[in-house]
Amino acid sequence: MERLEPIPSPPGHLAREFCHRAVPLLAFCAALLGTSLLWNQRFTGTQLFGEVEPIRANVTTLEGGTLVELNVDRLQTVTSNQVLGVIQLLDPDSFHSELALARSEIQVLKSRIALDETRNDQNVESLRAQWLEARVDLATARVNFEGAKRDLERARRLRSENIMSEAEFDGAESLHDALAAEVRERTEQVAGIDASIRRLGSGVEKDQGGALAVLSDSLRIQEQRLQQQQDQKLRAPMDGIVKAINHRPGERVPAGAIVAVITAPHSERIIGYVRQPLNIEPRPGMPVVIRTRGPHPQSVRSKVLEVGSDLELVASPLRLRGFDNATERGLAFFVSLPPELKVHPGELVDLVLQHDSRP
Repeated sequence: MERLEPIPSPPGHLAREFCHRAVPLLAFCAALLGTSLLWNQRFTGTQLFGEVEPIRANVTTLEGGTLVELNVDRLQTVTSNQVLGVIQLLDPDSFHSELALARSEIQVLKSRIALDETRNDQNVESLRAQWLEARVDLATARVNFEGAKRDLERARRLRSENIMSEAEFDGAESLHDALAAEVRERTEQVAGIDASIRRLGSGVEKDQGGALAVLSDSLRIQEQRLQQQQDQKLRAPMDGIVKAINHRPGERVPAGAIVAVITAPHSERIIGYVRQPLNIEPRPGMPVVIRTRGPHPQSVRSKVLEVGSDLELVASPLRLRGFDNATERGLAFFVSLPPELKVHPGELVDLVLQHDSRP
């Protein structure tokens, strides 16, 4: 029988047949290819989450007081040792009362020193009176000694002529020796009192001048100490940017209060966590791939610097999306931050730990 000519099909029917037969196969191949590419790019090795470690420094108060001046604001750049504010430790009334108390105490000490000076002067005058009496007694003893000396000479002549008895000669000789000893003792007494007067007089003058100088220095040091305690300057501990200000001028702040927080504009490392179960144990020197998030992702290679010894609580920003805020622990490790990676402190990044060839 004759071969029949095929009935022509409209284009819409051909397109529908192509969609039913070829499109599912092409879609499956495309999904398989996309899955393979994503797997090779995003899930090579062990993927973790890390945070660019922020460097912060607190500006704290050493003593409590009133914050009277604050020269910075949030997001302002500061330099190390820059004066950020002033805390008034003593109010003016307390400062003047403390200073008046110090001056009154110094005045009391000066009055006591003046009283001691009067007593010392009286002692010196008493010694001088004793010295004069001792000199009179010495002069009398010398006169008596000269008389006894002449009597002894006459007694010797009389004794040589056997006119004076032995007993009378011994009495004259004993009187001479006694008066000689009295002259020696009174001479030493006068010399000792004179030395005491000189020493006490010079010591009193020296002590008076030294004590007054010490009191003047003490008052000056006390005033300087109160001046220094009146105000305390708050200085920036490092170069950076003011992240937070916790107190404002006029507030009463206690000792150890954090007035401001300063953060460094750049970081030096990344902190990551390996969550439980520990599928991989990071080691110092292990290669790591750092990938940033955002419209312009960056990817650089780095290495592990240090690894912690115990599990600690994982920071909330590092937890996986979609999970609740249940407490989670992980093993912390540090990764060096390459200088070519442009990230901000506190930014979240992806970390891919790669197994190295070391045993």
